Amino acid sequence: MIHVYHRVVILMLAKLFITVSVVLAATAIAGRFPSAGGLVSVMPLTGALVLVWTYVERSDKPAVVQDLARGALWGIAPSLLFLGIALLLLKWNLSLPIVLMGGLRGLAGRRCGSPMALELRRRARRAHQAVTASPTGVDTALYHRSLGRVY
Repeated sequence: MIHVYHRVVILMLAKLFITVSVVLAATAIAGRFPSAGGLVSVMPLTGALVLVWTYVERSDKPAVVQDLARGALWGIAPSLLFLGIALLLLKWNLSLPIVLMGGLRGLAGRRCGSPMALELRRRARRAHQAVTASPTGVDTALYHRSLGRVY
């Protein structure tokens, strides 16, 4: 007979193994096929895993699972906004930290983080100028300065 403690530990290890496997699989797919990896990463797969784990742990309270699904539904719009901003900034060849700051800044609203927004605009402008400045399309020194790198 399995004690309650052992059942909790086994369930926790199963959740950990399955969830990490899904994330690693998505990362491996993204490494080989970036568009497919992006599609897998935003699929309802992670949401389904969270729903399953919540249902397994709280099957006596279905309202909790319903609230979880409702909350996930409300999270779609901010996710679309974040990913749209990230795509735009990545097209400008900005570094990942700048892209993440820009995406989070877009979610925070207009008044939040004004110094960060100014810095982001300054770096984006420099990167854009670097790409359009030279006949080949790339002025590497200006580009690296726009990213805050010194070579």
